[in-house]
Amino acid sequence: MRIFITGGIGSGKSSFALKKAEEISEKYKISKKIFVATAEPFDDEMRLKIQNHKKEREGLGWETREEPMNIWNAFEEEKNFLAIVDCITTWLGNIFFYFRKDMNKIDDILESFKRFVLSQNFGVMIFISNECGQGIIPQDELTRLWLRKLSEINKFLAQMSDEVYFMVSGIPMKLK
Repeated sequence: MRIFITGGIGSGKSSFALKKAEEISEKYKISKKIFVATAEPFDDEMRLKIQNHKKEREGLGWETREEPMNIWNAFEEEKNFLAIVDCITTWLGNIFFYFRKDMNKIDDILESFKRFVLSQNFGVMIFISNECGQGIIPQDELTRLWLRKLSEINKFLAQMSDEVYFMVSGIPMKLK
């Protein structure tokens, strides 16, 4: 099962994902819970956000795996698991940060990600991403390219997911 949760910054995506995951864990008796964190603590604001997300998961039995680049590495040989990947937006930003001068490498990583998503049949995957298509068109070429790639990945995840939610001001709207 795949679930995709999207919405604006601060819309409650991560909190809803945890709530949804706990419901699934209880309903299907899944004890192996993996939280894949893609953020790198580049500054104080990001360190605080990471710390707050960790506090939110405290005592709930989540194993945190930090994987800012190759998300699929967090799932080697895993079966019968529940996972949250938080978040695709940050992950894609990491890829663009490190490989912005090599678009072929970026495309290769995105294709590897798609293959990974399609191959996951052993657990429940919840993917979180920002909906960035409702904003203004960025002025610089690199940001426009990043936005196009994020939109492509978001559409792919929405199509491949069994359930899709759009978060608005903390309220989940089920789209699929």
